[in-house]
Amino acid sequence: MSSESRIQITVKLPSELHSSLSQAIKEGKYQSMTSAILTALEKELQEYAGMSSDLLNQGSDIQRLTLELQKNVEDIQVMRATFDNIQRLNEDKDKQLEGTRQQIRDLENSAREKSTEILRLQNVIQELPDSSDLAELKGLYEGRLHVIEEKDKRIEALEREVSRLDMFAHYFKNVEVKQIEAPAAERLS
Repeated sequence: MSSESRIQITVKLPSELHSSLSQAIKEGKYQSMTSAILTALEKELQEYAGMSSDLLNQGSDIQRLTLELQKNVEDIQVMRATFDNIQRLNEDKDKQLEGTRQQIRDLENSAREKSTEILRLQNVIQELPDSSDLAELKGLYEGRLHVIEEKDKRIEALEREVSRLDMFAHYFKNVEVKQIEAPAAERLS
């Protein structure tokens, strides 16, 4: 550095800084006040240059992160729309399920009415004397029994349908969380 041309400047230092520099010179850390000030200025300029390049690198990182953030926001919006659709499907399934349950209740009531009617007819048949009318009543009774058996089979089928719809409703209620979590896990991969 001694071969470089130099320009003289005058600097006023705070007393404490001057004392600290003088102490460092006495301890042999620097050769002179000029070398101490030059060393400090060079170090400061190098740090400033390093900070400028770091800021440029951070600017590109910020742009990249901003784009990622925008993509994540779009993904969240898509997931929210999917979640809303699933919720609407679950509500529809719940309505269908309630309708099916009402049908089952109606069929059970109808079956009870039919059973009551059958019991009444059995009592009537038992009170009738044996005649040709009795054969007709027995046929009617057997027909009604057949109708009741068909109704019972229908009730069982509807109960199985309700059970199946319950499983679907439960599945769709649990799927909500999985569909929201799965895309986040894929992004991390």
